[in-house]
Amino acid sequence: KDGVSPVGELEMLKLWKALYYSLWLADSGSQSDELAESLASVIPQLKERSLLLYVRCLYQTVLREWSSLDQHRIKKIYFLLRVATNRVFRVILLILSSSVKKLKASIVPSLISILWEEVMTKTPNGVRNHLADIFLPELVGAVKYVQEEHPGVEVLGTEGFLALVRPFLDVLGGKAGGDEAFRSRICRSVFRTFLATYARENQPSEPEASLFAAVESQALQREVFEAAAAPDTPSSCREGLYQLHRELAAKTGVAFASKPADEATDKGPGEEVKVTKATDKGLGEETKVTKATD
Repeated sequence: KDGVSPVGELEMLKLWKALYYSLWLADSGSQSDELAESLASVIPQLKERSLLLYVRCLYQTVLREWSSLDQHRIKKIYFLLRVATNRVFRVILLILSSSVKKLKASIVPSLISILWEEVMTKTPNGVRNHLADIFLPELVGAVKYVQEEHPGVEVLGTEGFLALVRPFLDVLGGKAGGDEAFRSRICRSVFRTFLATYARENQPSEPEASLFAAVESQALQREVFEAAAAPDTPSSCREGLYQLHRELAAKTGVAFASKPADEATDKGPGEEVKVTKATDKGLGEETKVTKATD
């Protein structure tokens, strides 16, 4: 509120430790679920700085206390992560659809960065595996919520979807360490589930694919190829990305979803660039071409 001194990171961490152990001590079932819902419901009500700090300290607290969880309490924390991630997605979608004016668009990359820094790059794998598992279900739930609250608004387009999945692509490209188990979890829970159920090519047999009707699968296909072809992608990760590209190509019917010619490379006129040919069997050999000059 206006006139109240902003909470610092240390104070927020202390607050979250108290909240965490309130949930820890709550009876399992409806009581703990209600408390988790209450903690998550704060997220859309906060202003920018407090919102980012609240979300960051939530994930930091869960990771810090993760090793002390037992089989009974872990269900409470999983549910907290689920509902909190859903509220984060609601905030992002409301901003992307211009349905909320009190928050700046710059908060979207900041929230995505928090997911990357505090979850995707951290071990043990429990929290980030859970994020991969709940990513699409909670994104779908958030899309439905915004559609109900703001009928007629395009909730999620191609750029917004790509911004949300890029951290997962970065993991597949080896930017979060060499954990093959986590990469396999992402391929299965995020990308293959999207292809099987939510890609717009699945309409009308999969009704929920309509929620992603504005998301161009070819754009995702292109992002996957570029991640595979990036020079800093380890060879151990490259083949997995190319395999994912082939699966996307089978869904879109396009062997290689290339960018327009003027966007294909940053090299100057007359310079040689490598282009990977697409064949009906997948990705073929590389050939060199020379860009035309003016």
